[in-house]
Amino acid sequence: MMRKIFLVIVSLLLPTLLMAQATTTYRLQKVTSVEAGGLYVFEQSGKVMIGEIVSSGINTTNSFSASGLAGTENYVWMLESTGSDNFYIKNIAVNKYINNTNSTKISLGSSSSKWKITFDTDGFALITNTSNSDRYLGYASLYDYFYKAYAQSDLSYPHAITMYQLVEEQAQQLMGIEVTTPPTKLEYEVGEVFNPEGMVVTATYELADGTTTQTDVTDNCTYAPTEPLTTDDEVITISYEGKTTTIQITVNPVPTYAVTLADMGVLLPYNDDGSTVTLPVRENMTDYTFVGWSETECPEETLTCPELIVAGSYHPTKDVTLYPIFRTQSEGSGDGWTLIRDLSTLTSGTYALVVELDDGWHAFNGTISNQGMGGATEAFTFDNGTTSSLPSNAAELTFTFSDNGLVIAISSSKYLTAKGTKTTGHLTWETSINYWDLYTYEGVTYLRYKTSVQPMLYSTAQATPGFRCYDGTSTGTVISVARKGSIVSHFVSLPYHLTINSYATLFLGYDAIIPDGVEAYIATASDKENTINLEQLTDVIPAMTGVVLKASAPATYTLLVSQEEATPCCDINLLCGVLHATAVSDLLNAYEGKSFYGLQLRDGKPFFARLVLDTDDESHNTLAAHRAVLVLDGPAPATELRVGDGDETGLHGIELGKKVTAAKCYDLTGRRAENGVRGWVIEDGRLTYKR
Repeated sequence: MMRKIFLVIVSLLLPTLLMAQATTTYRLQKVTSVEAGGLYVFEQSGKVMIGEIVSSGINTTNSFSASGLAGTENYVWMLESTGSDNFYIKNIAVNKYINNTNSTKISLGSSSSKWKITFDTDGFALITNTSNSDRYLGYASLYDYFYKAYAQSDLSYPHAITMYQLVEEQAQQLMGIEVTTPPTKLEYEVGEVFNPEGMVVTATYELADGTTTQTDVTDNCTYAPTEPLTTDDEVITISYEGKTTTIQITVNPVPTYAVTLADMGVLLPYNDDGSTVTLPVRENMTDYTFVGWSETECPEETLTCPELIVAGSYHPTKDVTLYPIFRTQSEGSGDGWTLIRDLSTLTSGTYALVVELDDGWHAFNGTISNQGMGGATEAFTFDNGTTSSLPSNAAELTFTFSDNGLVIAISSSKYLTAKGTKTTGHLTWETSINYWDLYTYEGVTYLRYKTSVQPMLYSTAQATPGFRCYDGTSTGTVISVARKGSIVSHFVSLPYHLTINSYATLFLGYDAIIPDGVEAYIATASDKENTINLEQLTDVIPAMTGVVLKASAPATYTLLVSQEEATPCCDINLLCGVLHATAVSDLLNAYEGKSFYGLQLRDGKPFFARLVLDTDDESHNTLAAHRAVLVLDGPAPATELRVGDGDETGLHGIELGKKVTAAKCYDLTGRRAENGVRGWVIEDGRLTYKR
């Protein structure tokens, strides 16, 4: 009896056990062809379609499994044949079909649109509704974030879909994987990471009937190592579902290339990473602003900026010489406005008061309220320090410098004036002339009313923000000016090269190492009549110092930048120079009462001849850039000045400039010189050498 009961129990459980064994599970397999009756998942941009309509589109999820699927998940769809090459697309979970009857709208229902599925060369499915103007099914990631049907011509929406078929996991066994197409990159440098781009990994499965099939499983593979490669790494291990294969790679040491900084002739050391060097930032020089490094040398000023490499970390790929590039600006023809932040360089001209706020630059519009505040126009920008125009209501102000100070006028009878106390000072327009000056504090130059109140700033502390004068420099934003007139930018590199046959003059904006085979001299006074001395410098030519160079042999010499600041060579050097090409007439007119002499040779021996204008050949009337001349006070003592033996200490008949405090200084181009300028300047009408 017990035996019968046991048999009955077994017979009752057997169908259940058989059903459990027969349960089918699936995994996803990427395909480039489809068949009727197959189960599929549609994926684009990481989103798969699910059986739910939202905003006239098919909703999505990024949470889906690649294996262990029952086939009833809400992101599984079946293709049903329409009797041709087209299909109905039905969601398994809700048992409804995708319908597109007009426009981009999608619905799910008992009826269905016919869809044609083709694949492009990249393996993406293009799914079109042939009954509705060839609409494409696609995930609108740029706009709606749902799958909808878009016109073929609407290229702003991506239409490419990746299709995965559900295949039975028990129906096949993974035999192994192999790299059927190697990756594009097989050779690396130390520190790089493996890049699988271009690689195709194929898995081989054995089916239940003994046959085999192959599937592209590249997207589901993992790689090792994933960290930066070393020279010990010779293979990359590729893994997929417990199966592995390898590919050979080559990892080369990072090559070290010579990076030479041309201005100092030095090689840069490599950083700790072994692959980069650090490019320094060069200090700006008088009239020259550092903009970056370049492989292209600009020995002469050019209008075109070479391709720049910014200072900082730099990964060289070859032996390279880098030149520091500096920008210099000069006035050109035509209209325009140039930003000037350093007010110490101001000269007479037409200006606008401007201030940089959070939203851009603003200009004084000339109106002054009851509180004494100057309004500002709408925001604008400067491009590389210039702008073609200011806002239409920006006030154009005339700046006129004289011995009494600076006059700021908006018309022939309205002059800017500051009134009030030092804490409540404000601006007004007056009919009488009032004077301003340039006040420098902690390296910043301000416009300051001369008689009663302090520097002009832009204040936001008042109910109406604007330009005011305050006691102190910490109660507002520092103002700048824009000068009317177009500006032309030029670019030049260091170091400077000079061709010397025997003698030449030189004037540089940086401390330069005296090249081998060259002697450098400054000019000093002599007791002998109509004679000057040349006194030799050693090692370095100080910046902004005019010198005479003597070469042992005719050649082109390179003036490298000294890494150590030069020691001042003397209290008085009779040579001064120019950084830019300057008309001799400008020198003669700017410094009335001065005498200029240029270096000449006779029978191979140097002397200085008085500079006069050549009325026959205008090309002789320009002093070239980086050249120096001899400048003496008073009328010329002679047509020529001899070079003495260096023993004398005074120059007969010529008065040398003496140091004057609190003076107005101008450089050799006639512009107001900033505080701390070095070299020759005109100070209260006298030529003075400043250190």
